[in-house]
Amino acid sequence: MKNLGGPISLLLVALGVAFSTPAFAEKQKSAPTPPKLILFSKMIASIETEPNQLRFGTTFTLGKESKGIDPLNEIVAIRVDKLLFTVPAGSFHKTELGWFKFEGKIDGNDAEIEIVPLPKNTYVLRGEISGRNFKAPDAGPAKVQVSVANDAGVTMTRAWNIWY
Repeated sequence: MKNLGGPISLLLVALGVAFSTPAFAEKQKSAPTPPKLILFSKMIASIETEPNQLRFGTTFTLGKESKGIDPLNEIVAIRVDKLLFTVPAGSFHKTELGWFKFEGKIDGNDAEIEIVPLPKNTYVLRGEISGRNFKAPDAGPAKVQVSVANDAGVTMTRAWNIWY
């Protein structure tokens, strides 16, 4: 290996020493292990777009190893094509019908998202995001990803432009 010399060489040596100390090794042992990702056993999706609005819907069934989802206390992330929307834990509320609902702003855009429990660990997640400066995805093939904490799924669908 070529000797770089100078400050870069000193930095690399310092980093090597810092990461090889017993204190660093002990910290690594005590770091929490991230939860195992559990894939949905089934997932379908639909997308409708207008110039400043996106409507989406998914139906998914939790995987066999899932311990269930808790949208009231878990992060919910939705990716539609290149757009990622994250709803922080604690942002959903439970309706009198037993659905989970979020109404608020995501990245400055108006958002309304519902998660509806169905029998047999199946859920419908549907939502609408809109805003004056919001750019919905173009029509065509699109990937849709949903995760509720460590339960997640991905599917391909077609985005449809519904304006005339």
